[in-house]
Amino acid sequence: MVERILFPGVVLLALTACFGSSAPEPEIQGGRPASPAMSMDADGYADEAPPPARPPGAARMRSEEAKMAARAKPRRAAAMAEAADEAMAEPALGADDEGGGGEPAAVRSWFPDAFLWEPVVVTSDDGVATVDVRVPDSLTDWRVLGLAHDRTGQQAGALTGFATRIPVAADPRLPSFLFVGDELALPVRATNGTDDTLAITVDVEASGGLSGGGTASVRLGPRGTGVPTVGVRATERGRAVVRIAAQGGGHLDRSERTLRVTPTGRPLETVAQGVLQAETTVAPPVLEGTSGTDTLEIVVFPGPLALVSAELDRLASGARTAIPGGALSVIDHLLTLSERTGAQVDEPRLRRMKLLAWQQIAQRRTTGWLEDVALLRGMSTRDLVGGAEATRPQRVRRIVDAQKDDGTWSSASRSTLQRVLVETAMAAMVLPGSERGPRLKAEGAVERQIPLIEDAYTAAVLLGSGVLHGEAAQPARTRLREAIGHDADGVPSITVPDGVVDAWGDRPSHAEMLAWTVLALADDPEATEDRGKLATALMASWSRSRGFGAGRADPVAMLAVVDAIPGASAATKVTLVKGGQVVSVGTVDPAQPGVPLLLETTGADATVRLDPPVDGLAYTATRRGWVPWEEPAPIPGFEWTWTDADPLVVGQPAAVGVQLAAPRGIAVTMELGIPAGMTVDAGALASQPLVAWSEVLEDRVRFRTRPMPGTGGGTVELQVTPGFAGRFGSVPVQLDVAGQARVLPGRVWTVKGA
Repeated sequence: MVERILFPGVVLLALTACFGSSAPEPEIQGGRPASPAMSMDADGYADEAPPPARPPGAARMRSEEAKMAARAKPRRAAAMAEAADEAMAEPALGADDEGGGGEPAAVRSWFPDAFLWEPVVVTSDDGVATVDVRVPDSLTDWRVLGLAHDRTGQQAGALTGFATRIPVAADPRLPSFLFVGDELALPVRATNGTDDTLAITVDVEASGGLSGGGTASVRLGPRGTGVPTVGVRATERGRAVVRIAAQGGGHLDRSERTLRVTPTGRPLETVAQGVLQAETTVAPPVLEGTSGTDTLEIVVFPGPLALVSAELDRLASGARTAIPGGALSVIDHLLTLSERTGAQVDEPRLRRMKLLAWQQIAQRRTTGWLEDVALLRGMSTRDLVGGAEATRPQRVRRIVDAQKDDGTWSSASRSTLQRVLVETAMAAMVLPGSERGPRLKAEGAVERQIPLIEDAYTAAVLLGSGVLHGEAAQPARTRLREAIGHDADGVPSITVPDGVVDAWGDRPSHAEMLAWTVLALADDPEATEDRGKLATALMASWSRSRGFGAGRADPVAMLAVVDAIPGASAATKVTLVKGGQVVSVGTVDPAQPGVPLLLETTGADATVRLDPPVDGLAYTATRRGWVPWEEPAPIPGFEWTWTDADPLVVGQPAAVGVQLAAPRGIAVTMELGIPAGMTVDAGALASQPLVAWSEVLEDRVRFRTRPMPGTGGGTVELQVTPGFAGRFGSVPVQLDVAGQARVLPGRVWTVKGA
């Protein structure tokens, strides 16, 4: 079944699904059906169930050792805690009533698209190694890649594959999300893998957050497929389960899939962060009027790589960033930390994020050298995207040309010394090493003003940016150290001084103050302990909804965390307790530095216990709830409406318009929700004359118009293709018109069957 690499030495093995390819031999009869492994939950985290235990069954690939590859994704506690051990269970890839010895068919429920990553397999002296694996519940073609080398540096490789098949199968095509009240005509793909014509009966059972189901029948020719539909309805928030049973010709197939159902209403959330002790009560601030819909989500970070991975997931899910292309600096940190720890990198995800970041940079019109500073700070130090890198020399030249004769930078005709010093530090920080002259001029200008530096924020920026260093930096270090306070337990803290502004004239956030302080204390041996605790507090301030909340300083905050946090020193068991009962259990392991632990429960608070206690574990807890919508105040002079011409039909392209009316010269920013499975032509949207910028995500579309023409209005058209029939809710509509923001109920979409 597997080609041998007769090569004494070390072998790397990778096993992934080949979707859409022809089936390589050999074929494993009794295999399990294929579907993308990672189903995104309503909040954007991947929810990958571990392989369930199976009775002895058909297919094995033998070995002495096997470990499931850990993805750099948050693990759901309890379910993932013993995944590695369960992965070793010998699989039963299929059983039917005729050939299963009287045993019922196993329930298929594990559907990853890649399930083996063995970077170090040591062969015997004759160059042979075997690896035990549990083949997932997927009817698909699998690719096995083996790369080998010996102690002398000789290399070899082999690529082979196998297919998993069963005589009769049925798989539901589930949307990635639903809202309470959604009605779905659930398509179920039935497959006849035999050479006979079969009458296949498909039974659908829905539970948890879904109700409904039923039975459908389809007659299929040899090797044929059909797609009957069965109606289900999303009735309550939380986890929903769909169970499928297909029978025909004496064969039986059973499978199970899950998805999450999100509440409807106006979303509210509060966040709490901190550092975990042996026992910590986690209680984000109260939400008013949520009527028991609250959920509590706690993310525990074993180290900076886990935080970087979570931030990249946040950006990939459509989170806004104050700096176009800011994901590039996050990718840079991810690559650096992965190289340092040996963690696996999800290359396809990185490619998608690089492309998205480059699109954001290309679509952003630079208005001055200060925006160039922000863009360069958000870009990587590596050449991650050629197009983005091509703009770097031009941006650097604009910054250098803007430097004043005295060595400073200032974007305003009239400014304060404090802001000028911060702008100068920002500009000097992003200059490459080849621009030594402008940087030396900036350092000289800053040193001349040392006696006039009166606040801790400016001192931290000058020190953290590197524009102030050596003996000349000692007065600023002293001023910063004096500004750090300590509570009764010796925990350090620092606040933003009154009257200071950042380079853009805005008051700095607390996260930005923390970030610059952590960077500034890097070379201060007297502040090593305080620096570590402040860095942990900064890491704990991150949340999945807003990142660090530092705006343009988010890249600085991430840099500070990566630079200062070493990560957990030992593995610890993390237990979530509510009302005296254990809700879930997971493990934070320094051997998996890119895997944050996700704990979830309902209600307002919970207790987290560590066994054994370890230092430096930061957490962020998010409490979410939903309240009924209220009629928002209108925006003066602005109106909008949907302009659909015809009913939407599943699988058929259609035009959906948004008619806008606003005063001349006003630009409008909108975010519109789309239902699960609907595709939007991103190119057609971006090419419209009224659209200045646009972005298409899985569950929403965003765009910003150009200033309204003399007529004071226009239409933005979405070219859509619905993927499911039924009635669907969507995320709230968000508007921004000349700085006036509104959040409105999402559209309810009705899609007819074909």
